[in-house]
Amino acid sequence: MKRIVFLSLLCISAKVFAQSTDKKMLLQNVTRLPLPDSPQVVAASYIISEEPQIVATGFVEQGKNYQLNAIVTSRFGKGKVIVFGSSEYFKKPMLNNSNVQQMLVNSFSWATKGKKIALEQSDASLAKFIKGHNYSVTQWKYGGKNNADILVLTNDVKDSAQSDIIESFVKNGGTLIFGSPLSDIFSKQKDSDPFYQLKLNAFLTKAGIFHVYNPLLPSANSHLLVIDTIPGYLHISTLLSSVKDGGFKQWQKGKEFEIADASLKLAIAYNNENSGTVTDIKNAFGVKENDLLVPTPAEPIRKKDFKKYLQYIIQQVQIEKRRDANPDSVFITKASYVFPGYVGSDVQRVHKKVTLKVQGGSQGLWDPTTVFERWHSTGLYVPAGEKVYVTVDAKDTASHLKAQIGVHDDNLMHMDQLTREGIDLTKKIDLKDGRNAIFSEYGGLLLINIPDTAAQKNISVYVEGAVQAPYFKLGETSVEEWKKTIRNYSAPWAELATDKIIFSLPSSRIRDLDDPEKLMRFWDEVMDADANLACISVNRLHPERIIVDQEVAWGYMFTQYYKIVVPDDESCKWSVDEAFMRDKGSWGHFHELGHRHQFWGIDFDALGEVTENLYSMYVYDKVLHKGIYNHEAIASKDAVHKRIKDYMAGSPSYEKWSGDAFLALCMYIELIENFGWDAIMKVHKVYRALPKDQYPKTEQDKRDYWFLQISNATQKNLSSFFDKWKVPVSDSAKKQVESYPTWLPEELTGN
Repeated sequence: MKRIVFLSLLCISAKVFAQSTDKKMLLQNVTRLPLPDSPQVVAASYIISEEPQIVATGFVEQGKNYQLNAIVTSRFGKGKVIVFGSSEYFKKPMLNNSNVQQMLVNSFSWATKGKKIALEQSDASLAKFIKGHNYSVTQWKYGGKNNADILVLTNDVKDSAQSDIIESFVKNGGTLIFGSPLSDIFSKQKDSDPFYQLKLNAFLTKAGIFHVYNPLLPSANSHLLVIDTIPGYLHISTLLSSVKDGGFKQWQKGKEFEIADASLKLAIAYNNENSGTVTDIKNAFGVKENDLLVPTPAEPIRKKDFKKYLQYIIQQVQIEKRRDANPDSVFITKASYVFPGYVGSDVQRVHKKVTLKVQGGSQGLWDPTTVFERWHSTGLYVPAGEKVYVTVDAKDTASHLKAQIGVHDDNLMHMDQLTREGIDLTKKIDLKDGRNAIFSEYGGLLLINIPDTAAQKNISVYVEGAVQAPYFKLGETSVEEWKKTIRNYSAPWAELATDKIIFSLPSSRIRDLDDPEKLMRFWDEVMDADANLACISVNRLHPERIIVDQEVAWGYMFTQYYKIVVPDDESCKWSVDEAFMRDKGSWGHFHELGHRHQFWGIDFDALGEVTENLYSMYVYDKVLHKGIYNHEAIASKDAVHKRIKDYMAGSPSYEKWSGDAFLALCMYIELIENFGWDAIMKVHKVYRALPKDQYPKTEQDKRDYWFLQISNATQKNLSSFFDKWKVPVSDSAKKQVESYPTWLPEELTGN
């Protein structure tokens, strides 16, 4: 299942959850429960059915009044479960605390009348404590019979078979006392993905508990868990009660809905579709099987409309769950008619051979560190809810090809509103030897993903049942054929391509495009200019890809290592108008392409939104021949100098410099004004030649490296220049350029 959750964890209401019998028994003679000392933290548990009960909660963030569940109980079959958010409660120094001791003794008494406790992991202190309260201690064994009444577990299980053994133990009357190891797991985890799926959740979710690493931290005034009042939003039952009685309305003004969002997703995902919990959720939110919500630009789904938004979330999780349960089923979603679009039954389905020029590999830019499967366009479109067949030759299967349907792979669920379906709309299918059926409930452009390691120069596939998409490839497609036929193909999405850049955009944007060759030659000029400034070959190993989206996931436009995403607005119209682009340009498009060419790993952090603008300026200067002043923030030389003088007169600081991207760019502009682009390119040439294992490591090292290289490129001592701008450079770096003459631009000599 795709990752349905996660998890900004916020308070929803002040409603008090009634004290339970379990809670009273477990907290008898317990007056306070401490949090473990840093760096250990308590991890949270979500309640996803009516069965569990809450014993204690904790604060999500210091100084914030948001709580999550720290200790919870549940019943399963004939047995019981209690989950502590940290295994620290089962060992010293926490085990020395009298309240913790009392809580554990209460847990043993609550668990069962039996006196046999099994430990999965030996701990002398815990074993001694248990024996001191007249319980026997045995070693838990997954492979044999366990003659125990209680299992104390402080590790995650290793596989599903072990989880099944624990499930059977509890179902038949045993009690599981679980101390979460997630704090230790996260502190030791080296993987770049911060998410750890607790394997024991396979059982815990059946008992109505989902345990996850969301740390509960001390509040500003307390290092204790909360054991008196419990906010109603922390239990699925009181959560739904608040929805039914209208209490949810108070949530719409803040971020409080996010914990409800996570709890409801988890409840839908892990409970049977016909369970009482799922039925209650659907009834509370008015989810109707035959009347699904579809976000559109005219009627967006907004988070502030809490009930409607969660109704949409619930139906999405249901659809995803059914899809995962029936991966071979072919269906079409209602949302696909709106985005990415519908292909009528009257549109001709084609059978054709497609030969792809293999393009891949690293060309020195921001690329993935592992093998990446490059997207290769086919000029075809897969209609939503229809099977298309892709046949692959046996000789090409060693390349591990994949078919990809669609280009819109962003998850938009973090956004305040949705104007299209908010999930990843793409689907990837492994292609095996022979005929492969592919399909998608959303449909989309058909791509063949080819790993960078593929040895072939060309790969051919045979496609049956797709439709022709408007597709122009510079140097291959006839302009006359484009005008006569291709631009009128009925697929809702089109592509304009060269070996250097590809645009994926709505077909409506290219219906009137008469000369795609002229347009794409312009974009190749842009790409060549960027390559020259970045000091890479203009003969690229693979094209950059710009994808138009109805809703952009991050900001106005954004860049990742394999794509640039831009909105379907006036800028899209500009980008396919060669005359407009040569006359006016598009700073946004040039800016995002600049991000692809920045020196990631060498530039210091403050340059993240600065040095990409050098590429925008360079394109305006060298391709459009309009000089370097083409943005309202740097409208003219005089405007730049005024901005510099205002900064210098107003208590300049590195904080101000690094917080204003166009102010920082003005420093570069002074260098370009006085030394030309050649100085920048000399620095870039040095950067490009630097092996990655020799990249400067610290922020200071990176600033020093830039200072040294630009000083060498200009043959000037730029110490005073950097001092004026308040960009910190070390004394050792300054000493290395003392032989050069000191330089300051004229506008700084009076400051």
